[in-house]
Amino acid sequence: MKDSDHDHVQSQRNPKGPGKARGNPARALVEIAVFNVLQEQEPMLIEQLVRILPDYTWQQVFNAVDVLRRDALLTVTQSDQLSYRVGLNHAGHC
Repeated sequence: MKDSDHDHVQSQRNPKGPGKARGNPARALVEIAVFNVLQEQEPMLIEQLVRILPDYTWQQVFNAVDVLRRDALLTVTQSDQLSYRVGLNHAGHC
Protein backbone atom coordinates (compact mmCIF):
# COMPACT_ATOMS: atom_id res chain seq x y z
CA MET A 1 0.00 0.00 0.00
CA LYS A 2 1.36 3.43 -0.95
CA ASP A 3 1.60 6.15 1.70
CA SER A 4 -1.13 8.13 -0.06
CA ASP A 5 -3.43 5.09 0.05
CA HIS A 6 -2.73 4.65 3.76
CA ASP A 7 -3.49 8.33 4.45
CA HIS A 8 -6.79 8.01 2.56
CA VAL A 9 -7.80 4.95 4.60
CA GLN A 10 -6.85 6.71 7.84
CA SER A 11 -8.88 9.78 6.91
CA GLN A 12 -11.90 7.55 6.26
CA ARG A 13 -11.55 5.98 9.71
CA ASN A 14 -10.73 9.15 11.64
CA PRO A 15 -12.80 12.05 10.37
CA LYS A 16 -12.08 15.49 11.75
CA GLY A 17 -15.72 16.42 12.33
CA PRO A 18 -19.23 15.98 10.99
CA GLY A 19 -19.26 15.23 7.29
CA LYS A 20 -15.48 15.27 6.85
CA ALA A 21 -13.53 12.68 4.81
CA ARG A 22 -16.52 10.48 4.13
CA GLY A 23 -16.44 10.30 0.34
CA ASN A 24 -20.24 10.66 0.09
CA PRO A 25 -21.38 14.31 -0.17
CA ALA A 26 -25.07 13.51 0.44
CA ARG A 27 -24.28 11.61 3.63
CA ALA A 28 -21.92 14.37 4.72
CA LEU A 29 -24.71 16.95 4.36
CA VAL A 30 -27.02 14.96 6.64
CA GLU A 31 -24.27 14.61 9.26
CA ILE A 32 -23.58 18.35 9.15
CA ALA A 33 -27.30 19.15 9.42
CA VAL A 34 -27.71 16.84 12.44
CA PHE A 35 -24.64 18.30 14.16
CA ASN A 36 -25.76 21.90 13.52
CA VAL A 37 -29.25 21.28 14.92
CA LEU A 38 -27.80 19.72 18.06
CA GLN A 39 -25.45 22.67 18.55
CA GLU A 40 -28.50 24.94 18.66
CA GLN A 41 -31.12 22.79 20.42
CA GLU A 42 -29.57 19.84 22.15
CA PRO A 43 -30.33 17.33 23.63
CA MET A 44 -33.47 15.94 22.04
CA LEU A 45 -35.23 12.74 21.14
CA ILE A 46 -34.26 11.29 17.79
CA GLU A 47 -37.91 11.66 16.69
CA GLN A 48 -37.69 15.41 17.33
CA LEU A 49 -34.49 15.59 15.31
CA VAL A 50 -36.19 13.85 12.38
CA ARG A 51 -39.08 16.36 12.51
CA ILE A 52 -36.66 19.31 12.52
CA LEU A 53 -34.90 17.94 9.42
CA PRO A 54 -37.80 17.29 6.99
CA ASP A 55 -35.49 17.20 3.95
CA TYR A 56 -34.05 13.90 5.17
CA THR A 57 -35.62 10.52 5.83
CA TRP A 58 -35.73 8.89 9.24
CA GLN A 59 -33.13 6.38 8.02
CA GLN A 60 -30.75 9.13 6.82
CA VAL A 61 -30.96 10.93 10.17
CA PHE A 62 -30.54 7.67 12.09
CA ASN A 63 -27.47 6.73 10.03
CA ALA A 64 -25.94 10.18 10.53
CA VAL A 65 -26.50 9.95 14.30
CA ASP A 66 -24.90 6.50 14.33
CA VAL A 67 -21.81 7.68 12.43
CA LEU A 68 -21.41 10.79 14.59
CA ARG A 69 -21.82 8.69 17.74
CA ARG A 70 -19.11 6.28 16.59
CA ASP A 71 -16.88 9.28 15.87
CA ALA A 72 -17.48 10.37 19.50
CA LEU A 73 -19.16 13.62 18.44
CA LEU A 74 -22.59 12.66 19.82
CA THR A 75 -23.95 10.76 22.76
CA VAL A 76 -27.05 8.61 22.51
CA THR A 77 -28.89 7.56 25.65
CA GLN A 78 -32.06 5.54 26.02
CA SER A 79 -34.83 7.84 27.21
CA ASP A 80 -37.38 5.07 27.71
CA GLN A 81 -38.03 1.67 26.18
CA LEU A 82 -38.75 3.11 22.73
CA SER A 83 -36.95 6.47 22.56
CA TYR A 84 -33.37 7.66 22.37
CA ARG A 85 -32.04 11.07 23.39
CA VAL A 86 -29.28 12.53 21.22
CA GLY A 87 -26.84 15.27 22.21
CA LEU A 88 -23.36 16.58 21.55
CA ASN A 89 -20.50 14.84 23.30
CA HIS A 90 -18.98 17.75 25.21
CA ALA A 91 -16.44 15.51 26.92
CA GLY A 92 -14.59 14.98 23.65
CA HIS A 93 -14.28 18.70 22.84
CA CYS A 94 -12.08 21.51 24.15
